[in-house]
Amino acid sequence: MKIVKQLKIRTFLNATHATKRNKEEHPHTFEIICLVQDFESLDLNMITEQIENIITPLKNKYLNSVDAFQKKDPTLENIGDYLFNIITQKLIQKQISLVKFEISDSPLRTIIFKRSKNE
Repeated sequence: MKIVKQLKIRTFLNATHATKRNKEEHPHTFEIICLVQDFESLDLNMITEQIENIITPLKNKYLNSVDAFQKKDPTLENIGDYLFNIITQKLIQKQISLVKFEISDSPLRTIIFKRSKNE
């Protein structure tokens, strides 16, 4: 039986945004969880740094002013989609698999991203 090891990395993103539905700028502490595998021979701190280097430029920003959200409404789903794709690309370069990505804007609501088995 093969044992599969996965690493769970949790981080937080404090930022503000406004959406088409809620036009007032308002703050969130987004909780982000990345579940990775295929990392056995790598430094765990390096993996965490790779993820943090992507998230840090968004910290304490008004997300509507960020290039990635100039043409897209910075909803929880769009923020998650953006981060999931960028983090996936970065980790693939290191031959690490992002198995699951979660983003929450409250304890009651989380969006989960996974790659389909066909990809």
